[in-house]
Amino acid sequence: MKTVRLENLDYSLTKTGLVEILTTLGFSITRDDIRMPHSRLSGNPRGVAFCRFATDKEAHRACNALCRFVILGRPTCTHMADFELESR
Repeated sequence: MKTVRLENLDYSLTKTGLVEILTTLGFSITRDDIRMPHSRLSGNPRGVAFCRFATDKEAHRACNALCRFVILGRPTCTHMADFELESR
């Protein structure tokens, strides 16, 4: 599994909303495949998500498809993560 980091997300975006967007774009992903960190001090979202994909090919395709893709009025920035998300 390979992880993609999405940045510059609107703070109101939820895991469910992100799953809906990704499945509409043709990616097979669930809520369990997404991590959306929050600030430890305030508890507010950081505007970042880590999405785990089944294959490297799918992760690279997602990284390319979502680069500058506008979600809730904000263009996303994507990167291949340097680590893998652990299953919870």
